[in-house]
Amino acid sequence: MPFPTGRADEYYDQLTGERLEVVAVRGKRPERRWKPINPNVEALDARVYAYAALLHGTDRLREPTR
Repeated sequence: MPFPTGRADEYYDQLTGERLEVVAVRGKRPERRWKPINPNVEALDARVYAYAALLHGTDRLREPTR
């Protein structure tokens, strides 16, 4: 996935603001959890939402016609 050039370091810090951890719980399957590293992850959220819209289309977001 291409990334824009000329962005501040904060933008890339936000993209890498969470880390996936596997937590072992006694007697249960290990759980996968996202651990925040940086409290500001707006850039990551916006990128994920845009990618989901690209994959699934935006036709569902329109008002239904009557």
